[in-house]
Amino acid sequence: MAGKDKPARGEMKYGSSLSAHVVTSSPELAESLTNELDGSHVKVQEDLKRMLGEPAAVYIVDTKVKDMDTWPAPLVLDPDAKEKMWLFLVSEPKDMSRLVDIPPDSAFFDRDAKASNGIRSYIEKRLDPEAGRRLEKVDYVDARRTFVVRFDNNKTYALALDDIAGADATEVLSWQVGEGRQYFKVTQLSGNLLEVPWDVVLYHCEPAYEYYKGRERSEESDTRAERIGQRIKTLRQEKGMTSTLLAQRSGMKRPNLSRLESGKHVPSLETLERVAEALGVPVVRLVAQGAAT
Repeated sequence: MAGKDKPARGEMKYGSSLSAHVVTSSPELAESLTNELDGSHVKVQEDLKRMLGEPAAVYIVDTKVKDMDTWPAPLVLDPDAKEKMWLFLVSEPKDMSRLVDIPPDSAFFDRDAKASNGIRSYIEKRLDPEAGRRLEKVDYVDARRTFVVRFDNNKTYALALDDIAGADATEVLSWQVGEGRQYFKVTQLSGNLLEVPWDVVLYHCEPAYEYYKGRERSEESDTRAERIGQRIKTLRQEKGMTSTLLAQRSGMKRPNLSRLESGKHVPSLETLERVAEALGVPVVRLVAQGAAT
């Protein structure tokens, strides 16, 4: 019997009900992609015109189709299509010359029958719910004092050093992705050591992130976040625990716990459960209005 963690051929690891449109006139490409992406959810069309108006989660377009010169008609006629995943199959640079107004969630693959393996892997990686919390690569641009952070979901952000709490004015000597790939570590010339969690990157750089710094929050949300944060801090201090110890026991990074205690955001139920367990109290002690601390 196959292990639960290993999907059978044709069954996507994340979101088995994924729907995909493949646009190609190549029988080899159509067969290869259909086999890899679960044929019951893949629809193959020979040109872009036939695809219009038929929604799907993923669009895979062979740039050699005969009506590729109609691009970007699919985007014009279906505005929601820009929010979907678009994968383009190319074999030479001129194949990309027609691609104007490319959707933000796009990627390019070699146009051959073997491309399906890379496409399957790419889609599964993008669908992984944890991909937006795992760092793939971090680089530093000294002239701009900015980190370029790439996540597993293929999104890349520019995070200014000066936006990182605790950073000083000295130069950056080294940086690396931390264990578990949910934060990166920075060493400055002064000896200053920083740990930058994934959510700090999104807080400063991703407008779609629930807690993005530029997003207005309701007064009720702010009050609730502050109330929960103060209770966690009070209980921690009453039990004689340092923030480092509580972070370790709850499986959190210390900067994340500090943001939580300062009321920067309302934590998820999962986070509350872990913190409550580490403190040895029921979750209700952290969230109920009027709960004694």
